[in-house]
Formats: sequence, C-alpha cells, structure tokens
Amino acid sequence: GTAQRGGGVYCSGGTPTIVGNTIVGNTVTADGGGIFADEDSQPTIANCIVWDNTDSLVQCGATYSCIEGGGDGYGNIDLDPLFEDATNQDYRLHSTSPCINAGNTSVADTGGTDLDGNPRVRGARVDIGAYEAESSAPPYTGPVWYVDDDAPDDPAPGDPSASDVNENGSPEHPFDSIQDGID
Repeated sequence: GTAQRGGGVYCSGGTPTIVGNTIVGNTVTADGGGIFADEDSQPTIANCIVWDNTDSLVQCGATYSCIEGGGDGYGNIDLDPLFEDATNQDYRLHSTSPCINAGNTSVADTGGTDLDGNPRVRGARVDIGAYEAESSAPPYTGPVWYVDDDAPDDPAPGDPSASDVNENGSPEHPFDSIQDGID
C-alpha cells in the first residue's frame, strides 16, 4: 500500500531506537517513504539500510547506515547495498556488498541474531541492515592491526566506505581506515 508519510517507519513523538533494519520499497504520497520523524520525535537510527523508497529520511538523520540519496550523520554510505535478489525480496547481502563490516558494532545487539537466526556480528564489525553476511575469515586478534584502503580484495579501492567482506585487521584482510580498526 501507499501511506501519506512514513511508508517504512513513522516516528510520532518520543525517542525511538531503530538499529539493524532494512527498510526497502515503500511509497508515500507526501514525504518520508523510508523513515519520517515528526517534530516531536528524535529517533536514533544506526546500521540500517534505507533504499528504494519514495524518499529516504525526512526530519531525521542516521549513522553508519546505507541511505539512498545520502543522509545526515557520521559513517553513512550512499552505495547500492547489493542485495542477493531484491526482485524476489531477498534482502540478504551479496558477498560484495559495501554494507558488510560497515556498521557500528558499539550500538549493535552483539548478543542477538539477524533475521535468519545467525549471530549478529559474524565478521570484524557488524553489517549494515537486517542480515549478517557470512565471513570466511577467522577473527584476527592482533597484536598489530593493519590498515590499507587499497588492499587486493577491497571492492572499491580508495573508498573507505566499501569493505572487503573478510576485513578483520590481518595482513591478508586489512581494515580500510584507522576508525574501522577502532570500531
């Protein structure tokens, strides 16, 4: 169906927390196809994919999220999330998705699970969206952490927002930025 505002999420007052969601394919007749926050609402939005909606965010911002058209907030990316099969509503992340290992683990439910029941953090960092991608690289525990935005497996050399699916700080799979290593 079509709503007037807030096709995916409508925030009316309060301080709702919206973390680790995939909000896709919503249409509205006015504004806020993805997420709409009225003037009395101050939502916290993080690690979300807001894509292919009439518009993405209205009267709110997000952090460490994949926002079509961009969005106010630190760590956001405006890159196709590369779903497995969006045409058939399979919103799991493809192995080359820029959303893999791109979220903020400090706000994630690290003891929780994704929509498939998998552990919420499976790689070096939490993934953006409702699903965690499988990581074939084992956790790397240091003591030296490696950073190289132009590593061989990096899907977008020179773009720290697009991560290697196996990014874990090891020499084989270095972080894209020092901030990635800290997070």
